[in-house]
Amino acid sequence: MSQGTGFRPKQTEALLSIYQGLLGPESFRDKAVLVTEELASLARAENGEQAWQSVQSRSYDCVIADLKLPGMSGKELYEAIENFDENLARRVVF
Repeated sequence: MSQGTGFRPKQTEALLSIYQGLLGPESFRDKAVLVTEELASLARAENGEQAWQSVQSRSYDCVIADLKLPGMSGKELYEAIENFDENLARRVVF
């Protein structure tokens, strides 16, 4: 599980701005975006269940999610992450 020692919020913010610019202003609505520490890639989940599966199978340093995700809500996703990885739970943004 990720310790997040090299997490860089300013670079992440810039990358997310580029990502949103490419996909349009609605790109984060009803979605979850998972960010790796290397900032080399973003994973996009179409619903809470997909995001939860991704968190369990790969290490992420930040999760940005809408509270109103289809299926598993953002709150439910957060609670699952909190039980799975407390460090990552501190870096969930809604």
